[in-house]
Formats: sequence, structure tokens, C-alpha cells
Amino acid sequence: MVPWYAAKHMESATALAKEVGNWTEVADFYKRASELYMVCGRPQPAYDALAKGARNLRAPIIAEMFNCTS
Repeated sequence: MVPWYAAKHMESATALAKEVGNWTEVADFYKRASELYMVCGRPQPAYDALAKGARNLRAPIIAEMFNCTS
């Protein structure tokens, strides 16, 4: 059950990384949370963590694309 709690804490850490705009860490934390859920044998929370990561990363990437000054 320890990996379950570690995964929950990884998801919590993404909020801090998101707040400071460190999108690489946001992606890494969600990916690691997903891996930890799989260690627990819980594929649905693993999928959910990846989906949350994708949703959280989509907006900054789109904003960056449109704010590009080329």
C-alpha cells in the first residue's frame, strides 16, 4: 500500500510544479504517479493520472504555440 500513498503525493506535488510553471516536472510527476499506481495493481488510477497530466499540459502548450513571436 506504500506505493499508493507515494502516487497520491506525486499527484499533490504536481500542483506545486504547476503553480511555478515547471511543466517538465508536472509531466514527470504525473508519469511517476501512474507508474506507482501500476505497482499497486491499479490500472484505472494509473490511467487517470496520465489523463490529468495531459489535460494540465494541453493549455500551456497551446498558449505557447500562439504566443510565439516568429
